[in-house]
Parts: sequence; C-alpha cells; structure tokens
Amino acid sequence: TSVAGLAQEPGLWQISALGGSPRKLADQGREAAVSPDGTQIAFLKGTAQSQELWLMRADGEQPRKLAGQTGDLFRCPVWSQDGKRIAFLRGVYRPGTYGVQPQIEILDLASNQRLVVSSQARLGEAMASSQARLGEALAWAGDRMVYVLNETSPSQNDSNLWSLKIDLRTGQPLGPPTRITASAGAIQYLSGSANGKRLAYVKEGWQPDVYVARLEANGTRLSTPRRLTLDERQDFPWAWTPDSKQVLFGSDRDGSFHIFRQAPDQTTPELLVGGNEQSMLPRLTPDGKQLVYLQYHQAFDSSDGVRMMRIPVTGGPPQLVMEVRGLTNEQCARQPSTLCLYSVSGNRRLTFMSFDPMHGAGQEVAHIDDDLPYAYNWSLSPDGSTLAIAKASKLDIVAPPAVRLLTLKDGKERTVALKEWSSVNAIDWAADGKSMWSALPRLLAPTPC
Repeated sequence: TSVAGLAQEPGLWQISALGGSPRKLADQGREAAVSPDGTQIAFLKGTAQSQELWLMRADGEQPRKLAGQTGDLFRCPVWSQDGKRIAFLRGVYRPGTYGVQPQIEILDLASNQRLVVSSQARLGEAMASSQARLGEALAWAGDRMVYVLNETSPSQNDSNLWSLKIDLRTGQPLGPPTRITASAGAIQYLSGSANGKRLAYVKEGWQPDVYVARLEANGTRLSTPRRLTLDERQDFPWAWTPDSKQVLFGSDRDGSFHIFRQAPDQTTPELLVGGNEQSMLPRLTPDGKQLVYLQYHQAFDSSDGVRMMRIPVTGGPPQLVMEVRGLTNEQCARQPSTLCLYSVSGNRRLTFMSFDPMHGAGQEVAHIDDDLPYAYNWSLSPDGSTLAIAKASKLDIVAPPAVRLLTLKDGKERTVALKEWSSVNAIDWAADGKSMWSALPRLLAPTPC
C-alpha cells in the first residue's frame, strides 16, 4: 500500500492481513502492482513532471529502474499472467499544457524492450501532474489487454471498456480492438481476476449544475440552493448580468461548450455564444456593456493559441480582442476602476497582464514562478486593488493551501492559510470586496489505479 502524510512523499508499506506492525518496503512509490507469483512488485516513482517505473522483490530488496526519462508520466502498471511482461500507460509532460496523449506500452522484463500497442488521446483524461489519470484504468485479462476509452462529442463525459488481443509469446497486438461495454457514465476503476476470466469496474457520472441561492445573515450564510440548469450535461456559472437578473454560464448541452444566460425564474436558457469552438469564462467589462470570454481551438488546451473574444451583453457578433498562447483566465474590475487582467501560463511562470477589452494586451502586472503554473485560481477584487491567488492542485502538496492577497498598487502581499483542506477549488470576491467565497474540499486519499 502507498502511504503519505500531507507534506511527505508516498512510500510503500507491507501490511499483513493477519495483523502485526506494517513494514516499509520503499521510501518512495505508488501504484504498486504485485506479480502473479507474489515475488515481485512493480511501482511508480517521481515528481509531478517526471516519473519512473521501478521493480523490486516482494520484501523490498533489489530495487531497480525499468523505464522512465525526464518528462515521462506513467499510470497503472499491470502484469501478464505468466509474470514475464508489464503493461502500463505512458505519456510525456509538456510544460505549460494541461495534457498529453497517453499510450499503452508493454515491457518485456527479459529483454527490457518496450512495445507500443495503442496510442490515442481518447485513452483517458490527460493532465500534466503526478497523480492525474493519463488513462483511467488498465487490466490484463488472459490474452487480452482491457482499457478505458473516452467517447467522442457530444458524449465526451462517458467512457467504456475496449479490449485488444495480445500474442502472449511476443507481446504484439493481434487484430483490431473490440468494444466490451456501451453505456453512459465514466469508468474510474478496473480490476481483473487472477485467472483473467472476470473484470470488475466502477462507473460513475459527473454532472456539475448551476444553483442559485440568496445571501443571508449579512452575507455570511446561504439560503437553500435551488437548481437552475435542468439538463443532464456539464454547466459552470461564471458571472451575473450587470442588473443581477441573469446568470452567465458555460454548458456543453449541445456538444461543445457554449455560453448561455438564464434568469432564476426561467426554465430554459438563452444562447449567447455558439459555434464549433469551445467557449468559456464569460466576464463583464468594467462598464458592464461587454462580455469577454475565452475560445479554444481544441479542448481547453492552452498550449495552443487561445482567443479572447468580446460580445455585447445584449448579444451580437463576437469580436477578437487578442490571441495568446497559454492564456488561462481573465477578469475585470468594476467602475470607476478600468483594470482588466488575464493570466498566461508557460515556462514555469504564471504571468498577470493588463488588457483593454477594446484594444488588447497591456503590460505585466505580476507573476508567479512555479512548476505547475496552470494550477492556480485567481480573482480580481471589484475595485481592482487586490489580486487573490490560490493554488488549486491537490497533487503537488508540500504545505497546507493558502490564499495570497497581492495589493497591486504597492506590491505588498499577505497570506491567509487554510488548514485541514487539500486544495482551493475556486475563489471569488464578494460584491462589496470585503470578503471572499471559496470552494474547499476536505483532504482526500489519492485515486487508486
């Protein structure tokens, strides 16, 4: 098993089913896979940007590296039934991006040769971090490799099982892949029986929706939330119209993410921004007359050029504000302030730039140097005086999460520590600029393979 404290590297321990004290096998390691005969353990080591596949005896002795170069990311090592080969998912970390294209590889332990048996983006969610899923699950069932494949739009939130026949003598794939399941929901865990004849898996659905609630007790408590979006797709709220009568949100209800608006007493929304591209993050300009939003060439990959667009709040044809590689977020203050900011992730730095919604980019306001620059949430105060910044990643924890408050006029900074929480999922200023709202999940165990 893999065990780690809040600020520790995960280590591998042996725990007897009959009781007794646990025994440490390795100082570092996770996703341990025991060989069919119980004599060896394959496991992963490394950081958020560079990982390795290792092998050791079941007692922790004779550890040795099997595979892994700078930038490699691994997931889900599994053994063949004869214990001669190990299959796994591998990708390559690319700084400044959210993902990689994963591939299934088989390693022959005798020859140390690796063979790619499948390579495609639909193998699963791909994010550049140490414990994110390059592919969601993998199992070796007899002479078949079983894996999870994401569906295409508009069913991109669903995934199903596929299998590929493997020549057990050579490790080579035999014939085309075969679909095993065809149902709604996403497969998160997959396990094969010892004899390779049965599979167990968990399928779940994730459906974020927009809710509305009234502020009570001087803005310190919410009334009972009421669901606004009644569809069965993904919906994310981003802002209100200037008169506070309609919610602006993104939804993939018609395939790609588009921008809608809807009043709390309405049952169906009005489309503001459609098209074939993914459009998200609508924000009001300081005068409240325009919306700026981000448009992606492909599924939220900021390594490609991201377009910032604008459109009148009342609707109309969109206009290009700028196109920037690595653009991750944008937000404006309210009048009398005219400040608008956007952030750019790249080269281990998150840079905050000012911009004019009508004319484009301005100048650098601040920056953060970090190995995971894209993992930050931030929010500009309504008066444009303070920038709140929080690291959202749960996968690179070395200290309790915190919100950093940067005063833009003089560059002074203070930190609000958030103990007993694993991450800050979202932050946003209250309308009066005197407090903030945050979504704070409690500390969760790492997702098993």
